Amino acid sequence: MEFLDQLWSQIAQYVNVPYLLTFMLLTYFVRHNWTFRIKTTYVVLIIATLCAVPYFFIVGIEWNKLLFSYVLGTSLHELLFKWIENKLKSL
Repeated sequence: MEFLDQLWSQIAQYVNVPYLLTFMLLTYFVRHNWTFRIKTTYVVLIIATLCAVPYFFIVGIEWNKLLFSYVLGTSLHELLFKWIENKLKSL
């Protein structure tokens, strides 16, 4: 358990978890409920930017934490939500 605590503290230095979860959940919701004429990549970028504005100006999160959270979120988004969908379908 100590290893997980150390890992979590290292990740928390570079990633803002509330922004990460907000961004990933909104992206999942928008991508699965609406279709757009532009590429999905741009839709995700627009959602990430719109989510980042309040976190940057109101909450005061540093821009580098938002950037690392965005990178991590876009990398893990498909993997995480496909796993969750498969688990829900198997129930």
